[in-house]
Amino acid sequence: MDYKYTSIDDTSKTRQGHWCSSWRREIVSAILIAILSSAATFGIASLLSDRGVQSQPVSCGKTFEEAHAHGCRFDALTLTWLRPECSQHGNEEFLDAAGNETWRYWEKSTNGLVELGHYESLAYLAPGSLYLATYDQYLTHCMWILLRVHHALEYGQRLDFQSISYEHSKDCLGLLLKEAKRGVGENLTQLSTHAVANEIDYGVC
Repeated sequence: MDYKYTSIDDTSKTRQGHWCSSWRREIVSAILIAILSSAATFGIASLLSDRGVQSQPVSCGKTFEEAHAHGCRFDALTLTWLRPECSQHGNEEFLDAAGNETWRYWEKSTNGLVELGHYESLAYLAPGSLYLATYDQYLTHCMWILLRVHHALEYGQRLDFQSISYEHSKDCLGLLLKEAKRGVGENLTQLSTHAVANEIDYGVC
């Protein structure tokens, strides 16, 4: 019977060779994982960037002159001056929901209520000016402003601070829930009791 002998030195070299190969594989694997992780991170960051994640807000300023210089438009849905970069989704639908008429607004005075007219008449009021609107207007506003938020998140658009406000969404959803529970009926023509929270402003998104 033939025997094949392997010296201890040869065995050690063989084991050392296997260990080196295993070590190299682990290094290569670690490098590949690092590369793939970096690529995934870069891809996610690029995706978020493409979907409109913005770090620096853009403003319409504090005056009509500044808003005009920035190319801002007065948004009927939020009654806020907005930059062209800001989402104005739902604006036309909100106006169309008024039917054959236009949404009307009022303000309180010492002599009672004074009608201001349609939304464009509010564009030149000072920031912080309070106004009144009907429940119909307010409910429709809530519907379309919430849809604007969803649309902006889906398509990566900028949102003004009023539209993205958690408290504003909470108030709108609370009102919609309350009215859905009791039914609105004749309340549609009543003036909104939430008017104290409504202010003309120059938006930032």
